[in-house]
Amino acid sequence: MSDEKLGDAARELARSRVGAAFAGLILLVSVASAFTPRPGVVVKPDFDLDGWRPDPERLSRVWAADEEAAQTHPIDADGRKVLDAIAGLGVAEVGANGNIADPDYAAATEKALAAATSYWFDHGKEAYLALGIHYRRVFESAVLDILARAQNANTPVRPWLDARTPKRGAAVVAPAPLSPGDDAGAVARYRAAAGNFIENAVGWGLILEDGRLAGDTPDLLRVHARLRWVMLVSEITDYTFLLDREELRALWRWRLEGDRNLAMEQRVRVAGWLKQQIEPDYPVYRVLGSLHARRGQSDKAIGYFREALLDEPFDEVARKNLEYLLRYRDGAAIEP
Repeated sequence: MSDEKLGDAARELARSRVGAAFAGLILLVSVASAFTPRPGVVVKPDFDLDGWRPDPERLSRVWAADEEAAQTHPIDADGRKVLDAIAGLGVAEVGANGNIADPDYAAATEKALAAATSYWFDHGKEAYLALGIHYRRVFESAVLDILARAQNANTPVRPWLDARTPKRGAAVVAPAPLSPGDDAGAVARYRAAAGNFIENAVGWGLILEDGRLAGDTPDLLRVHARLRWVMLVSEITDYTFLLDREELRALWRWRLEGDRNLAMEQRVRVAGWLKQQIEPDYPVYRVLGSLHARRGQSDKAIGYFREALLDEPFDEVARKNLEYLLRYRDGAAIEP
């Protein structure tokens, strides 16, 4: 190649490098400008967290596949033994009142785990998951029945349940076909299927005190029923390999944005799983920033909104939230 052509090539390479550097500088300037409040500009923040609401259209495919699997694998004698062991666990869970060291609860847990594990190895993964669909139906029906009865009585669901739950040592009504007024039978059926689930779910915010479901659909209820089922074989395989991708999306979004009780350290871990395994475009830093802002933790929120803009420089919501907090970082907690 001649010296003239070499010179032309060098100049072209230099121009391309200058162009790339200039483009990068523009991007950095635009992001940096977002970190500084603009004089005279009034911004309205948006710390809403609505991403936890499940998408019924996405999950409808999962529920349709469930129906096919349940028809392919009807409940057999071995499956009935597993379901009976789960019912015993539910009753023991109530008696233990959350104490995992309770001997009756420990024995019931061991029995349920053994039954589930045995069924998995004797019948296979598909049959076990199909049996879980039958369990999910019973779980969902029993929970919804209790919620409806409490609503009809115009009573918050937890006091309604507590008033109809036999104390430890009292006779327990055996689950049986229910009549509309058979509250005792409905409670026994619910306890066998779900233990203390409603009481816990009200604490999480998954079920409201007036008996309504968060999101007004049974989708999250179904996901939690499935999680309860697959955790019985967690020593065999991780639950993330047994839930559908859409179920994981719904579960992790709920835990990150909706669950009232989850510690922030756990939310950060869930956020990482969601972004890395399910939704690469999920605005994880903006969500974490909003969570801290709603708790009045301005400095932490500012850090996450800065990360959000580095991750997505044109995130207008993150930019406005950052500007707002830089102006009012010493303000009180922002109520949901």
